Amino acid sequence: MRTGEPIGGYFELETHGGTEYWKDPLRMNTARNCLRHIVRGFGIRKLYVPRYTCPVVWDAVCEEQCEMEYYSVDFNLMPLSEFPADAYILYTNYLGICTKNANCLAKKYPQLITDCAQAFYSAPMGIASFYSPRKFFGVPDGAYLFADGISTDGLEQDASANRFLHLLARTEQGAQMGYPVFLRNEDALCREPVKTMSKLTRKLLEGIPYDSAAQARRSNYAALHAALGNINEWSGIPDKDDVPMAYPFLCKKEGLREKLIQENIFIPTFWKGQKDAEVGKYMEQYLLPLPVDQRYGSKDMQHILDCIFQYL
Repeated sequence: MRTGEPIGGYFELETHGGTEYWKDPLRMNTARNCLRHIVRGFGIRKLYVPRYTCPVVWDAVCEEQCEMEYYSVDFNLMPLSEFPADAYILYTNYLGICTKNANCLAKKYPQLITDCAQAFYSAPMGIASFYSPRKFFGVPDGAYLFADGISTDGLEQDASANRFLHLLARTEQGAQMGYPVFLRNEDALCREPVKTMSKLTRKLLEGIPYDSAAQARRSNYAALHAALGNINEWSGIPDKDDVPMAYPFLCKKEGLREKLIQENIFIPTFWKGQKDAEVGKYMEQYLLPLPVDQRYGSKDMQHILDCIFQYL
């Protein structure tokens, strides 16, 4: 006799199956909890972490009573420090376009941990890599972790049904109406204990057209770079296989971020409260991560360019 879900009754959220992008990952509830799980799983007592990164990373390491030693990066976002051969090192794949850097470090340091929260499509490398799908797609939470010898056995499964309001509000009322709810959701996720991915988030991630999303991001990035490359202080060139989170326009023009926001082009700041006195502070002030994601096409990129050149 069949057992399991009831037959009939009201409809659940309509999803259309498919497969997730990554095969056989550990499915977690947040990227910061992936890092906590890594620290626990490998018994890490000291971790080298970048000064230029999201402060949530530092908080996650502190919560595991793990000692941190900070390192700075240069303007190519490579570490300025040399590390002990057996050191545990965390490296951020910035904006999904620093995979070359991560590969170089993984070859040199066997205990590299790669933070791919901004690099969903970057292949795992080092002893562990973790990902944050909601930075690339419209899901409320969830994360992926690759780490040999670590399991999620015994962890509670998360539930996501109460985290959709900001996604729904943006759809019906626009980004500005949903933004305060988005901030509350992000704050609440920072307080979540280490859990596995919710059933609902996994179902959503099974239905995303990953290939077309990647192609749209690359095309939009190329369009912006063709117009801005000659005036962009950012010198890094992404690998051909990279799928960018955003286009890094580094421009020492006061007020440009605010001008774009006035035009309803929302530009995040990476990241406030930097510990890196040189690169981090400069990036915090002048790096404009321009949107290139799959929601947009050539007309949207041209609108962004028109607004930039009008102000410049």
